[in-house]
Amino acid sequence: SIGMAVCYTIFVLEMLLRIAIDGKAFVDNSWNRLDAFIVGIGAVEYVLAWLETSIQGLGVIRVMRLCRLLRLMRVMRLFSVLKELRRLLEMMGGCFKTLFWSFLLLCLVMTIWATIAVEVL
Repeated sequence: SIGMAVCYTIFVLEMLLRIAIDGKAFVDNSWNRLDAFIVGIGAVEYVLAWLETSIQGLGVIRVMRLCRLLRLMRVMRLFSVLKELRRLLEMMGGCFKTLFWSFLLLCLVMTIWATIAVEVL
């Protein structure tokens, strides 16, 4: 709850700074409109919590919480600009697949040898 409040405060401050810097051009960018929508939904959620209204019955607000994940789309936009970073992440993804299968094989071998050791000793 405290972590959510800190993150929400940072989002609000970031949006206010962008509004101060961009001025009227703020609403021209679709990413900024998405951020404003998400911050607005967060404000509604905090107002309802302050009024001690149960938001469990309001399914719409619960769905709007998921809209916070759309902020991650902004990060993905940066990956398209930074080709080297995108390439590095793709290589790490390929590496993780190999590491996963190596880990699985290692666990299998250790399980087999542990079973043999228990039976022999």
